[in-house]
Amino acid sequence: MAIGPWLYEQMAKGFRNEPARKAKDALRPVKHAILGKQGLYQVIDFVRDHAARSGAEVRTVIDAGASIGEAALPILRAFPKAQVYCFEPIPESYALLVRRTKKFADRVHCFNHGLSNHEDTLTFYVNEDHPDGSSLIVPPPEWRTRTITIPVRKLDDVCKELGITHVDFLKVDVEGMEKEMLAGAPQTLRHTENAFVEISPLRKGFNHDYIDVFEYLHAAGLSFAGVYSDYFFERLPH
Repeated sequence: MAIGPWLYEQMAKGFRNEPARKAKDALRPVKHAILGKQGLYQVIDFVRDHAARSGAEVRTVIDAGASIGEAALPILRAFPKAQVYCFEPIPESYALLVRRTKKFADRVHCFNHGLSNHEDTLTFYVNEDHPDGSSLIVPPPEWRTRTITIPVRKLDDVCKELGITHVDFLKVDVEGMEKEMLAGAPQTLRHTENAFVEISPLRKGFNHDYIDVFEYLHAAGLSFAGVYSDYFFERLPH
């Protein structure tokens, strides 16, 4: 086996190894002190500052593509009054998500389905070497994948059922299906203060979808605020 794929596979396995994750979490404050905060941790500070400017608390967070809780856990710790709604379609990842967030069971709500622009049951491609790269998009032939069937729903419908009328922070990591997910959430987006979105144009061959993602967010009143590993949008005061 070539060293590159082997190393990637080992890193992916370590990512889901709980002792390794705990060690990394323990070292993270040191890393932040030396190198500064980056990515999600930097954006969490922006969201906190945004809420402070508006005199509000962060009370509702949606994590679309929650995987095993790598975003949900720091969000739950950073915003102690927030209810966090996590959506993860892969059964194994969902089980880990529930287990890893059980300490916050009174504030975290986990759903074992995907989000899209319609309600359906679809074929989902699970990346065996890196489950967080799994997607509804047909993968390259060299990837080692298996298929499962997952339900998908519109975020607007879910929010209506749950009585969610305002979202302080929306995190989206849906591996190339950003357009479809956001197309199912026009009402939710109009009442969202901040969005942190992974945009993956390569997944669809750099078609127009990634431009549509910007346009959907702009139409909802969210302004592009910068790239912090993923793309951050906020509702600027007028």
